Amino acid sequence: MEPVLRDEMRDRPVTRGALFAAFLKVSLYGFGGPLVWARRVLVEERHWLSDVEFAEILSFCQFLPGPNVVSMTVCVGAKFQGVAGALAALAGFVLIPWTLGFAIGTVVLSYAQTALLQGIYAGLPPPPRGSSSLRASGFCCPIAAARLLWPSSHWVSPAWLSPDCRC
Repeated sequence: MEPVLRDEMRDRPVTRGALFAAFLKVSLYGFGGPLVWARRVLVEERHWLSDVEFAEILSFCQFLPGPNVVSMTVCVGAKFQGVAGALAALAGFVLIPWTLGFAIGTVVLSYAQTALLQGIYAGLPPPPRGSSSLRASGFCCPIAAARLLWPSSHWVSPAWLSPDCRC
């Protein structure tokens, strides 16, 4: 009875809202390892893909630059809803992490003058020349965005969070 149920569920159209919700769930549950959750949601829960289809998309995404799960998000969204589906899936996947990063960046920058944060800043070394580890992790961009939206001449920060930070 499982294959019949599975086929019925796979025949239903996948909406952009469903793509957004599915990848939002993957993002929320998958801190540190979202690929496992992506498989669980796409193959086991929603039955949008078979194991073989998931493996094929994953093998293609491993060839692409960037995080596999982000590429997979775009590929799955595009498979079901084209460009709009890719954008909906990607938006669902990055909404919570980027919002948290933006909120943390805003809080850190608004309290940058406190003695506690000054001590933390003093203890943080800048990344080595040529290293993009902080920028690649997404740490710098939400903080830079917060600085653009709420500029203040009173913010004090280390050199790698300076106004000329090129994220």
